[in-house]
Parts: sequence; structure tokens; C-alpha cells
Amino acid sequence: MVTLQNSPALPTKWSSCIPCQGTYLSRSSGIAYKRCIPSLLVVSAHTENGSILKHVGETGRRQVLIGAGASATSIFSRNISLAVEVPSGYEVYLDRQDGYSFIYPSNWRDYVFRGQDAAFKDVRKAMENVRLSFVPTDKKDIHDLGPPAVVIKKLIKDLLATPDQRTQIFNIKEYAIDGKNYYNFDYTVSSRVYARRALVTLVIGNGKSYMLEVGTLERRWKNMEDTMQTISNSFTLFDV
Repeated sequence: MVTLQNSPALPTKWSSCIPCQGTYLSRSSGIAYKRCIPSLLVVSAHTENGSILKHVGETGRRQVLIGAGASATSIFSRNISLAVEVPSGYEVYLDRQDGYSFIYPSNWRDYVFRGQDAAFKDVRKAMENVRLSFVPTDKKDIHDLGPPAVVIKKLIKDLLATPDQRTQIFNIKEYAIDGKNYYNFDYTVSSRVYARRALVTLVIGNGKSYMLEVGTLERRWKNMEDTMQTISNSFTLFDV
């Protein structure tokens, strides 16, 4: 059950796409790496107002060295002044092709997560991770999908939880960065086996609908909330 009320059901249809590649900057070496995803199927649930992210399946990926010399504290994409300040203990992931960036803890590692364009996790605590997905959309702004409550409830129902799991939504926010509007919220999902809490950010641009999710086990949330917020707040979309 989703503990968010007054959110009408939305009709859906399905389509697929293959996400593009990305790069990340190693703060320790100053080397940028490229992620290649040769066969990754992403499914999007389209509503009357736009698309909600949904994904299935992948067959693997590889990393290829593409360059060096990027700054450890700020990076630039083409001629765009995209300066990302990196706190001590963090590294930055920058996807120049798909137009987004975020930071993550230096002790987290790149890993394969089904349907994600980028994913990093704690090497010892796999449930502590950050993931980025996107699907094509003809919408220009996150507001085109509908009010936050409607969009978030639909997203949780269709993607972030299964019918047998319990969910609760907290702290719905709207904000803008460089003229781009974002929806942000945190939620818990619980089953008989575990309970997890995560922060989710949604934004539209570059002909895509993006979703960043960062989370951990609910019992660790108090210890990790500052880290989760730091990662979530760093997510930025830029024009490509």
C-alpha cells in the first residue's frame, strides 16, 4: 500500500529504448572513464502527461579509458560552465553525452544494476547505493507529467515497490536549478525480509526523463542520512 492519498490512477502503455554511455572521474587519479552498455533494455510506462521510468533486463557492460587531466574539485562539459564542487571523501560522475552529473562516496564502486545508466554502491553494504535511469520523453518539463503527488504515487506503484510491499512517502519537494524543475522525495519500502529508505529526484531535459535514487537500509538511515542528502543534492542536469 502507498500512504499517499488523492492520487488518481493513470493509464499506461509501454515502449523501450537503449540508454547511452557515460563517464566518471576518479578523484584519486584524475582519470575519466567511459561506461559502455552494449545491450540494456529499459521500459518506460507512459501516461497521458508523459513517461514514468520502468526497466527490465541487461546483458552486461564494459569500461574503456577515455581521457585524463580533469580537476579533482571541478569539471567542465564542453563550453558549459558545469562546476561541481566535490567534498572530501567523494568523487564525481559526469555523463557528458546524456547531460547529468552527481557525486558519490570515494569508497563506493561502480557496479552493474539492471536498467541503470550509472550505479555505485558501498563495497561492503550492497543495499547502500546510488542509481541513475532515464527514458525518452517528448515532454519539456517535469511539471508536464502532472503534480508531484500524482507522479510520485504512480512511480512507486509501477516501479519502486511491488504490490506486497508497504511504502510510505516523506518530504515531497519542488525546486529549480538553472531553469530546470525537479521533484524530490524520500520514501520507505518494507517487506517481510527488509526495510529500505531512499531519496528520489526526477527531472526532464535533453528529451529524456531522468531519475536518481540513493538509499540504504532503514535501520542505517540515521547514520547515513547526511551522505544520502549530499548525493541527492548534487544531482544536476545540463543541456547537451
